Amino acid sequence: MEYPELKDRQKKIKRRRWTSFIIVLVIAVMAVVSYIFPPDTWKYRVAKPKIGTRADGDVRVHFLSVGQGDCSVIELPDGKTMVIDGGDGAEDHTRYILRYLYALGVEKPDYLVATHTDGDHTGGLAKIVSVKGAGEIFMPYVTYDAGAAFDEFSAAAKDKEILCAFSHRGLSLSCAESEFPYELCFISPLDKDTPKSEYKKANEKNGADGAANDTSAVIYLDYFGSTVLFCGDITADKEKAILREAQAGLIMCDKKEITLSGVEILKAAHHGSAGSSSEEFIRALGVRDAVISVGKNNAYSHPSTEVLGRFARNGANIHRTDYDGTVIATLKRDGMYTIENL
Repeated sequence: MEYPELKDRQKKIKRRRWTSFIIVLVIAVMAVVSYIFPPDTWKYRVAKPKIGTRADGDVRVHFLSVGQGDCSVIELPDGKTMVIDGGDGAEDHTRYILRYLYALGVEKPDYLVATHTDGDHTGGLAKIVSVKGAGEIFMPYVTYDAGAAFDEFSAAAKDKEILCAFSHRGLSLSCAESEFPYELCFISPLDKDTPKSEYKKANEKNGADGAANDTSAVIYLDYFGSTVLFCGDITADKEKAILREAQAGLIMCDKKEITLSGVEILKAAHHGSAGSSSEEFIRALGVRDAVISVGKNNAYSHPSTEVLGRFARNGANIHRTDYDGTVIATLKRDGMYTIENL
């Protein structure tokens, strides 16, 4: 004899059991995923930019479009990566940087550089460090109040127990013993203990009067003759000083003299401000392509018409992140390079 009520009750019990089992399973899976991928990183692993695969032996330099801020990523041929600056700290810009790093497959940058203390360069670094970490950090030496963004970044680096060093001329991260040798060197500022160094001037002036800008790490990259120069926010006066020192044979990279003639790609200083990228500097370097990191309709009117005119008069192609988006330079083993927009 059948009892419909009993069968219905048994079905409901089975459904509840299956529902409970699925809920427990989902919670367990979420717990495992959360252990492997902390919840704070989930949002950076989705909606990632679509970036092509780097060919074996190529060097790629990514100048990220992060508004009126600054962030560059270098992919080296030995698999190492360097992140230079972290944008202005705006949530959408920091999210873009982190998603970009995940899109490149960078779990932890080998090198992270804070060129100087300005918030439009250090704003996102604390979050980048907390999410991604870093193999080694290079930062400016400051004794003045450098602001909340730089303080948070320094605290995050300390919390992660990351090896930190002060940027200075002669610091080399080059690789010579390889099928794909490259030069990657800091050519400015001078060491903090050097008399009349940029650090001493900035600290004496509490970072005022553009002194902090001249502490910017200036980084030189050479790959089979294709060269890139990253200038932070240095002023025209500092550009002239670097030129004088290069012409006097005072700038070395692994015992090799850096003349700075024939720098093909220039990461223009200070977002194309009129106080940087002097005519003398552009002409002496022989710049072929200038990249300007700048926000749309920014309040500073960057880049200045004067700077744009200087680049144009000297035959340099101009790439602007406000118009072109993220700019990618690919350096090849044959000494050639290409530039494209993402």
